[in-house]
Amino acid sequence: MKVLLSVNKKFYEVNMKTLFDLIDFKDINKAVGGMELNISSLSKYERDLAKDIAKKLKKRNLKLQIHGNMLSENVLEIYEYLKLYNELAKIMEDKIKIVYHPYKDESKENIIYKTTVILKRLNKNIEDFKYNIELSIENLEDVENVKNLKIDELSGIIDKVKNVKITYDIGHMVLENKNPYTISEKIYSKITNVHIHDISASNIAHYPFSCGKVDLKATMVFLKKIKYTGDIVAEIALDYLQGTTYEEKLDAYLKEVENIKTNKDKYFV
Repeated sequence: MKVLLSVNKKFYEVNMKTLFDLIDFKDINKAVGGMELNISSLSKYERDLAKDIAKKLKKRNLKLQIHGNMLSENVLEIYEYLKLYNELAKIMEDKIKIVYHPYKDESKENIIYKTTVILKRLNKNIEDFKYNIELSIENLEDVENVKNLKIDELSGIIDKVKNVKITYDIGHMVLENKNPYTISEKIYSKITNVHIHDISASNIAHYPFSCGKVDLKATMVFLKKIKYTGDIVAEIALDYLQGTTYEEKLDAYLKEVENIKTNKDKYFV
């Protein structure tokens, strides 16, 4: 089980190339096992940058995962993203895991229906073209009037869609004021990816582990209990890390990852 960095523009205003160039210059292999990358557009620049990052990760024997954009009815565009993800899988010479957020709608019934239909279409596209990628769907907390899918609802969806699994975000579960370590045993084997981050005193997600709402020791004990075999993504936003420059924030991020790895080595044994 490796700890991955999250490189996602959603969390901060940062040039992905600038950030990766900083990462590339640092000796991150001791603590970091790879990264989960969000590709926000299909422009030639973004495609080429993603391929360049994949080549550098492969050279350093680091893993690559993808955080896809939210599921939408623009399935033809998502097909183009899947094609790109498969090109990255060829570079990595390994299957790449792709995590999506569920379809967004005011109706919970519509969210479940649309998410299921879209995943089935994506799955068929993957099978038809024999792409070396695996899809998963992530649990989210409700935000104001926007309803989202919880872990048990995701389980019901993937029972209907073969070859799709769950990305379990422990921080999102904490935001629901639920114990993230007491989920149904039938869900254990469906988890292929785990996101961890702390929650601030004002209930803002993706904070570094200084607030104490997400217990790293309990997280590792839980992952050992369920016999988890995937990786962990330290999904911490640079906005909330100490420092005024990208490099200072990256150094703070790497310290967070080292802390996670220390807990993993101590309690996931």
